[in-house]
Order: sequence, then C-alpha cells, then structure tokens
Amino acid sequence: MFDIAIDVGRYSEFIPWCNQSTVLEQGENNMLACLGVGFPPLSESYMSRITFQRPKHLKVSEYLCVCSLLSMNEYEEYKV
Repeated sequence: MFDIAIDVGRYSEFIPWCNQSTVLEQGENNMLACLGVGFPPLSESYMSRITFQRPKHLKVSEYLCVCSLLSMNEYEEYKV
C-alpha cells in the first residue's frame, strides 16, 4: 500500500476526480506535489509537501494553501 500512496505523480491515472498530479520537487524522503481535483464545472488545485520514511511513514501537509474562499454573486433581472 505504501508504494501506491507514494506514487503521487500517477494519482490522476487511478484516483477518481483527480485531474492533475505533478511532482514539482523530489528529494530522498520528501516531495512537493501539485494536485488537482474536481468534477466539471468545479475544479481546484493545491500543493502538498509530502515527507516519508519507507516503508511505513507518510506525512502530507498543505503547502501555500488558501484556507478560506469568499464567493460573491450578484443577480440582476434580465429584460428582453
């Protein structure tokens, strides 16, 4: 299972609604990855810092993550 969990670069091939999985930096025991998830028309991407110690330990933390989202909508009556 560890090998599947650490194969971040291939997540988009086998995880539903994962549409992007790119390893940006790779070290001996860590990596920085950009992941995209979504189901049209909604989609979001984020970066994760992943540290690991084979074969058991894996830690994932958000990297430069936006912690809140503000959505403002205005509706106007449309006259033909």
